[in-house]
Amino acid sequence: MAITNGLPSSSRGLIWLAFCKPEGGFESIEKVYHDLLQQLSPYEDEIKKDLHRSFPTIEYFKNINGEGQQRLFNVLKAYSLYEPEVGYCQGLNFVVGILLLHLSDEEAFCVLTSLMKQAEFRTQFDCDLSGLNIRIFQFGQLMIHYTKGLHIHFKLQRMNTKMFITPWFLGMFGNQSNIKVVYRIFDLVLLEGTNFLFNVGLALLTKNWAQLRILSRPELANLLLRDVANAYQVTLDFFIRNMSNNYFN
Repeated sequence: MAITNGLPSSSRGLIWLAFCKPEGGFESIEKVYHDLLQQLSPYEDEIKKDLHRSFPTIEYFKNINGEGQQRLFNVLKAYSLYEPEVGYCQGLNFVVGILLLHLSDEEAFCVLTSLMKQAEFRTQFDCDLSGLNIRIFQFGQLMIHYTKGLHIHFKLQRMNTKMFITPWFLGMFGNQSNIKVVYRIFDLVLLEGTNFLFNVGLALLTKNWAQLRILSRPELANLLLRDVANAYQVTLDFFIRNMSNNYFN
């Protein structure tokens, strides 16, 4: 499919929005968004604490009083009121931030609500973390099957896979420093569904196998949390083909 070759930057936002089907149409969710902004959220202070550290390398989000952080705050605040059972959870800031680089505030809110309607994604944010724990277990089993040697190395280094799988899955890899790869991940997850995140994680581990297997625990943490996607800095299309392997679905 053409999307595996990457969406044009100029139309990426429009295509992302086209993947969503809000109840009552876009105009309805847009009105809901603006109504929610007029209310106070109990999560406002918590959201504000995360704004400046969400995207430290992206200029648009660096200014504490800037447009980027204000828009990020608005969408996160609105969603915390829209879905009070979720409220605000770390990880959503990365999802919303990436969306805002291509969409208006209202459109980003629309795409976020659509993503959260996918049961396997939404349950990750339940208060008991039941959905997240299930996905962590599932990914661990996939690691044993597809990257057994790496799984053993992580065990020897006392590297808890939960430490990196949690931000990967909650933030849809939005915390990775290679923003071009992140855009491609969002392209495919919005098309294929959030179970595609399993494919992404396994592709990243496979590509970085040689380096990961010789690193100590602190070095592993640094690479996995921010820079594991840099292995595809040049071979981006090859990465997309790796992700398209049908590991899980």
